Amino acid sequence: MGNDISDFNNDGWLDFVSLDMMSESNYDIKTSMSGMNPDRFYEHVSLGLHHQYMYNTLQLNNGNSSQIGLPLFSDIAQLSGVSSTDWSWTPLLFDMDNDGFKDLFVSNGIKRDFRNNDFLTYRKEQQEKIIQLKKKGRNLTKKPM
Repeated sequence: MGNDISDFNNDGWLDFVSLDMMSESNYDIKTSMSGMNPDRFYEHVSLGLHHQYMYNTLQLNNGNSSQIGLPLFSDIAQLSGVSSTDWSWTPLLFDMDNDGFKDLFVSNGIKRDFRNNDFLTYRKEQQEKIIQLKKKGRNLTKKPM
């Protein structure tokens, strides 16, 4: 959903944070897995694409590799306790309390989860029942030829 780049540990290397929409509650995680399709997930993996998970990342810059010259990063979001921040919109890394270290501010959007798949399944079943009842009702009102 959002990203920010900053040197949050004051080591001279730019680190970054990237947010996704993952709840802290196991129940909410299980009922809002709208994008989770195991067959599609493994189809993408079998095509050589990387595993994708809906978690925030807090990427600590470890400096440049001496062998390839590219920067190396470690994802420390779970260690830092910021891997799941619900319906997050954007992160902001700045020194909020003037102690010389960057703080992470995460703005969140929607409190109630409207992506609850249990409810969506229930609603679809109820809609199908209504459609079937309407079809039966139409058949009963048709005059025989």
